[in-house]
Amino acid sequence: MQLAVSESFYPMLAAKQADMEPGVQMMITELNNLVADQPEQVAAAMAAGTNVMGAEGKRIRPVLTETGYRLQGGRDTAMVARAAGVVEAWHTHLLVMDDTHDSAETRRNVDTAHVAMGKYLDKEGIGRNPQKLGTDAALTAGFIMHVHAGRTLGKLDVAREYREHAADIAADCLVQTGIGQLRELTANPAKPPTPDQVLETYRLKTGVYTYFKSLAIGAALAGASPQQVELFRDYTDAAGIAYQLRDDLLGVRLIGKQEDIGKPQNDIGQGTYTWIVTTALERAGTRSRNFLQESLGNTALTAEDLDQCNRILEQTEAVADAQTLVEKYTTQAVNALDAAPLYWPKPEVDFLRDLAAHGATRKT
Repeated sequence: MQLAVSESFYPMLAAKQADMEPGVQMMITELNNLVADQPEQVAAAMAAGTNVMGAEGKRIRPVLTETGYRLQGGRDTAMVARAAGVVEAWHTHLLVMDDTHDSAETRRNVDTAHVAMGKYLDKEGIGRNPQKLGTDAALTAGFIMHVHAGRTLGKLDVAREYREHAADIAADCLVQTGIGQLRELTANPAKPPTPDQVLETYRLKTGVYTYFKSLAIGAALAGASPQQVELFRDYTDAAGIAYQLRDDLLGVRLIGKQEDIGKPQNDIGQGTYTWIVTTALERAGTRSRNFLQESLGNTALTAEDLDQCNRILEQTEAVADAQTLVEKYTTQAVNALDAAPLYWPKPEVDFLRDLAAHGATRKT
């Protein structure tokens, strides 16, 4: 299958992003106002998080929330923009956590929340270990974001049963996302996950979290039943896995070029068991397998070491096969929409087809 995006996709994406941005900005204002009368360092902690939320980003989750709402016939743009702000606040909370796990220094071309807060505390002379305290403060600000977002969802101007359904979806999906994160964080080097187990982690972390949760919340707020919400599942599982595999392919191209990654370590340095890495470990000869295994999680690797890791990933054909899987799962996602209900507006269905192709072919 040739993964192509139609000419109408990018203008429609930009229009959806613009429609949802007021809800995101309103959420940022509310979060900062929550701590406006608190000591300066408390406000600084929240600002460190909301600066990440406000920085230029793809806004894919807010766009999917709006798309799910439109598919179900929703028309209240202001209300769904508020819901989009909720979704983006939850996402920012998870980004703050993810960045601390990865020791990432930048996100969306700004300092990550824990780094920004550490710099602030260091400048102000607060705490014996400003970096550690900055991480603790950023995580706590993220917790406030999460709770306030849930409260906002519970007050949206829709029928109570719609809000409750959306809240149940969010809770279930966020639990599954947390499980996926734990699967990734606690992978045992003595018994690495299999490639199939990694794909399941991708389904939980991207298929469920990014695609299904966002679409389903939007649809629920427009009155979708549980059965109608489940119609998204085949599309979201496949699109999510394809998206994450594409992410892994982009990461392979950056190994040995850390200045292009936007954070201090790549997947090898972080010790992440991606599908490409686990496949290479299964296929490589003993010497190459040992070298790759010993390189995982080693942040002191030289450029030569990283080049050798890259050669192993390429020579085992793990990289080529990952691209094949991207195409396979994207095709599954697109084909799943052939069974879309007739009441779903065609432009929104076509947008989802294009979004899957975009995720599988993007450059960043």
